[in-house]
Amino acid sequence: MRKYLLKIFSVKENRSFNGQEIYPGLNGAKGLLILMVVITHCLPQSMALYFLFFFHMPLFMSISGFLLKESAFKNGLYEYLKRVVKRLVVPWTIAWFVYLPIALKGRPLTSISINDVTHPYYHLWYIPGYIMGALVCYCIYKRKITAWLTLVLTATITVLWYMVYRDKTNIDKLPLYWLGDKRFYGYVFFFVTGYCVRNKLVQLRFSPALLLTAIVCSLGIITFCIFTQQNDLIACIPYMVFNFSLALLVLFYVAPKNLLQNKILHYINEQSLGVYLYHPLVIHIIFYLLNDEQMQHISNFMGIGIGLITIIAVLFFVRLAKKSNIAGKYILGYVKR
Repeated sequence: MRKYLLKIFSVKENRSFNGQEIYPGLNGAKGLLILMVVITHCLPQSMALYFLFFFHMPLFMSISGFLLKESAFKNGLYEYLKRVVKRLVVPWTIAWFVYLPIALKGRPLTSISINDVTHPYYHLWYIPGYIMGALVCYCIYKRKITAWLTLVLTATITVLWYMVYRDKTNIDKLPLYWLGDKRFYGYVFFFVTGYCVRNKLVQLRFSPALLLTAIVCSLGIITFCIFTQQNDLIACIPYMVFNFSLALLVLFYVAPKNLLQNKILHYINEQSLGVYLYHPLVIHIIFYLLNDEQMQHISNFMGIGIGLITIIAVLFFVRLAKKSNIAGKYILGYVKR
């Protein structure tokens, strides 16, 4: 029995390919983070929800930037963007139309404006944010701006986002709303951090003990700041330290190791684009059937259960879609290698 379980839940160690570095730890880490994203979108307002929001997207964006190699730009920006359009923009556009009836919230089609593109259905911010981060990294690649200066500038933008938009209501009344979803800018620092680490553009090597100490201490400070309602600038400092330290810990000490080698997590990671694009549709259907579209009558335990049902349903959908070359190519951005 034990051998059978190990066979199901383990993955063979990854080897280097043609002398190039590979990072087996990121396969499981990304799968776990995607699972967290799905569950997070099923949870009611609670400390558990706040804690997951606190770190899962900064870490995910750091990994996304880390996976972007300088060689992706070797044929120029135009060729890079052509690949991005096929792989990401076309599936994103189709998903945008799928979610449009939900996003309009009863508004007529004639009311559609540029804001419906710059502020798409809540989860669709990620791909525009990814492209924005990649364009910033291209500027670093072309040496139009140095890596360190870019990190300082993007960190400043992230701090400003945190101070202006964190836990605010009526954000459409706040400054710079017309520039697009705040998350386009709020996580770009972490994306650039991952890119700079992967391509060795900055020296940021710290011991795991130091990073763990920074993570624990900053988490304690941010908890204190939240419960005592400290000024946003004061609260932002441990937020940045926590997520920066966590990103470096994962990128330096988890990525090269055979950690989180689990077939289920690997499979979720492999289907990440389809899961990302369509899990909110499953969630919407489930809560519609429960007659609780505002998620006001569920507990954390129920939310986790709904999240697990959602991940199973959306993986089944992705599996079916990939059986069609057209659906796989245009809906899921699937490219056979």
